[in-house]
Amino acid sequence: MTPPRSSYVVWISTEDNGTKNLGQLNSKNGSKAVLKATTPFKVKEIYITAEEQGNISFPAGIEISRTSL
Repeated sequence: MTPPRSSYVVWISTEDNGTKNLGQLNSKNGSKAVLKATTPFKVKEIYITAEEQGNISFPAGIEISRTSL
């Protein structure tokens, strides 16, 4: 990615509570990333963005992937 980003953040879209930062993907070797998380919200979508910082409240970076539940 040009320019490179420092964090890959996993987001959820919820039915009643908007968009939430679920956490950052942790990668040990660059080819596989893992995030284990739980949430009390009813999730509609999960998506990943490339960000400059991982502790942000709303996505601003490039979207990498998205799936609907």
